[in-house]
Amino acid sequence: MSHPFVPDWTMSPAAILVVELRERGMSGAEFAVRSRLGPERTAGLLAGQLRIDGPVAAGIALVLETSGTMWMNAQQIYDDALARGAKDISGEYL
Repeated sequence: MSHPFVPDWTMSPAAILVVELRERGMSGAEFAVRSRLGPERTAGLLAGQLRIDGPVAAGIALVLETSGTMWMNAQQIYDDALARGAKDISGEYL
């Protein structure tokens, strides 16, 4: 019987988003406008202080041309990893 690989580390959706914006050369201010999330919510999101819910996921998806479901899933995977005691390595990327 094989066991699935379950890492003992995790990375927040915020860190993934920061890396993606950096790769695209997009500022937080530009993202705030294009996503329609506004500067305060965007700042919280990029700092990892705002959880990704439906409206936030829709804003990210609008800008990055992904699905909102993908970002909602990323938040759930992150939450589950933290709950099982995984180390958050997001700081290595932010």
